[in-house]
Amino acid sequence: MEATIILDPSELEHLAERSAENAVNKLLERNNRTTDGKNGEFFTNNAAMNYLGLSRATLQRYRDDGRLPFSKIGRNIFYRRADVEALLEAGMRTPRHTRGEQNG
Repeated sequence: MEATIILDPSELEHLAERSAENAVNKLLERNNRTTDGKNGEFFTNNAAMNYLGLSRATLQRYRDDGRLPFSKIGRNIFYRRADVEALLEAGMRTPRHTRGEQNG
């Protein structure tokens, strides 16, 4: 006798998202590409926020205006390490001259 499982649409959506997330994490682990930003090629949204010191809203704005490329799988957002580091490099500024020094 076969078992029947009944799920409401939100439960089915949650199950599908968790399955996709697990599949992505397994693929990344298999290829030694971690998502925590530590020695890996990808950052999760939280790892990118911590690495860059940005709020969730600021990171969202950077995605919206195209400053930071991303991939989205289910509800999970991923950033390539190279793109995160390029954003950081783009924000680098040269030090200002200290008071009393003259440009010359």
